[in-house]
Amino acid sequence: MRLKVGLVTVLSCFTLLLGLLAPAGIASAHSTQAQTSASAFTNSCSPNSTQTPPPTSQVVNTVVQDYYNAVERQDYATAYTYVNHQSGQFQTLAAYIKSSLSLDQTAGTLTAYTISSTAITNGIATVIVDRTRGGNTAEIFVEVLQVDGNWKINAIVPGWSIPS
Repeated sequence: MRLKVGLVTVLSCFTLLLGLLAPAGIASAHSTQAQTSASAFTNSCSPNSTQTPPPTSQVVNTVVQDYYNAVERQDYATAYTYVNHQSGQFQTLAAYIKSSLSLDQTAGTLTAYTISSTAITNGIATVIVDRTRGGNTAEIFVEVLQVDGNWKINAIVPGWSIPS
């Protein structure tokens, strides 16, 4: 019985794929239906029918971008959601906000940032960000790692100033 079901499934998948590959003149009357069936088929007949997650560097960069977007808006409560609260650098939300506002006063608010590179080694990502505050651009090293299955910023370390 299992062999028959497996064979029927394989043959059904093969038939639908052939429908996709048929010349346009032959299949034009049913092209919309065939394409809809084929895309549903492709999703259901694929051995990995779940969506493939984006590459890890893309996920890491998204965390860093979301963090810096929040900082640029001075939305420090949101920015705090992207950091690892267990690290020594980021303590309570109140302390983080106080520290961020102090940095805005001394260095100027964040006006621009660009991710220049991302490297992941042994589950730890190092993202280099060119960050502009108060008209001065500096290279910043952002360490990102997984905490309870989510990528979180673990440390932010200033590099050096980039000449304008």
